[in-house]
Amino acid sequence: MPSFERFGAAHLTVLAATALTSAGLARAVRGSPGSTRGWIVRVSLVVLLLGLTGVFLAQAAARGQLRWWDFVPLQLCDMAIFVAAYALLSLNRLASEIVYFWAGAGTLIAMLMPDLAAGFPSWEFVFFFGLHAAVLVSAAVLTFGFGLRPRRGAALRVLGWTNLYALGVGLVNVTTGSNFMYLRAKPQQASVLDWMGPWPFYLLGAELFALVLFLALEWAAVRNSATSNSSLSIEERQ
Repeated sequence: MPSFERFGAAHLTVLAATALTSAGLARAVRGSPGSTRGWIVRVSLVVLLLGLTGVFLAQAAARGQLRWWDFVPLQLCDMAIFVAAYALLSLNRLASEIVYFWAGAGTLIAMLMPDLAAGFPSWEFVFFFGLHAAVLVSAAVLTFGFGLRPRRGAALRVLGWTNLYALGVGLVNVTTGSNFMYLRAKPQQASVLDWMGPWPFYLLGAELFALVLFLALEWAAVRNSATSNSSLSIEERQ
């Protein structure tokens, strides 16, 4: 099985396909979450998110690689799968905000700098990028398709929820000696955490980096909402 090559042909193809799918679906369902087309897209993305997760677990079990933590979303991108599924089904504003910030500041970085050893067509490659891409597409559809853009102050609210989640994961790490969310050690592959010094200083660096990214994402969404006249929010359509 070939090793993963960052920004190689397979990696760039996945990134391009994710960007095109995100833009295309967001445009296709713009302002119409309750329409037949919007409903089909919402349900299809939920089926993709949960279906890929189920197939991943079955594949890991068949290979004898299934571990207890595979059943618990202890990585941010894993939790984002379930938050995205809930947001798509409920159109809940807070859940949509969380997906937007987690996808834009976490999932996207994970796709650009994945902690992945095996390349295409390994099952690790397929499931890693399949699930991460599905979360990004869901965020784009919810935010720019259905008009569930973050409200002012959403960046700090979501950062607070993120820290609360990280606190729970940290307690699991202390109890089990694990390293979920890379709270105890950096990834083996190169990552942005390499720029932030040794443990525990990189945790503070990551917090500040997340704050900057969240604020930038909020500014981009609010500015886009203020200047766009081609779509209406859900509240405006009701």
